[in-house]
Amino acid sequence: SGRSSSLDEFESGRAVDTALEWLGFIDAGKKEFFFAHDNTPSGPLSWDEVEEIAEEFPEGYLSTSGSKFWVPMDLMRVARAA
Repeated sequence: SGRSSSLDEFESGRAVDTALEWLGFIDAGKKEFFFAHDNTPSGPLSWDEVEEIAEEFPEGYLSTSGSKFWVPMDLMRVARAA
């Protein structure tokens, strides 16, 4: 049995907490982000660079320097809009 690609309740909560924590990197303008799509990471990137890549690959995932977590780009957009 393979692992589901959907997040369980704990993972969803952790992803939201992580996304909110990373919002500080956006405001600081730091090149702290890594963007992955089709198992291909790019980075480090600024938020503006991430948004440019995400236009072409909206289903991508985001991480930051030193993090072991990858957060869906859609979740980061929701956190940023809140």
